[in-house]
Amino acid sequence: MTPAIPAIPVSGEMLVSAAAIAFGVAPRAVRTPNVDPRGGPAMDARQALAWVMQAVVDGSDKQRARLMCAPSGAAFARLAARAEARRASDAQFRIGADGLLAGVIAAGRLGLSRQMVDIDPIAEARRVQRDPLRAAKSLPVLTIVAIVERLLVLDDVAAQAAELLERMDAAGAAIGDAGAEAAADDALSVSRDALADELGALGYFDNPENLES
Repeated sequence: MTPAIPAIPVSGEMLVSAAAIAFGVAPRAVRTPNVDPRGGPAMDARQALAWVMQAVVDGSDKQRARLMCAPSGAAFARLAARAEARRASDAQFRIGADGLLAGVIAAGRLGLSRQMVDIDPIAEARRVQRDPLRAAKSLPVLTIVAIVERLLVLDDVAAQAAELLERMDAAGAAIGDAGAEAAADDALSVSRDALADELGALGYFDNPENLES
């Protein structure tokens, strides 16, 4: 079972970054709800992080889910339960999950989480827009990185939205041709899932269906 540990000061940024480092994936992969259900480092990281968060983060599963962009409290609980089951049967995963827990506890007790506060890149970008010259003199490096990362992700989202619209047009044109219609529907589904992944990782879904397998 998840160990009972007194709550320690942590932030979503710290937790996601720690899981990414522990399992060798990008933070963006840890935040993506619809990672490959067949497994892999990103799924390992999400499951281990959910298990760790149940131990160190006060609040409900729904509140914990928001910190790691899980679609819902129930989806978060499933991730944590899978991690608990895997710890009993998968030695490599247990080492990774336990190492992540130890690292998060140490960082929290040392106060390192204060240096990794959750940054709202959109709010920071608006602050820059209001007073560019002043912001240029005072903007922390981590804030700049967060704004750049969000910009690049939104560029990907725009490209995927454009592709989705093209495939919607193709699906409409294929109506009446059974073979073409099926192929267009499949392509549309792929585009929809890719776009949903990106939006879920950005935290735009509060309760999306079928994003966490």
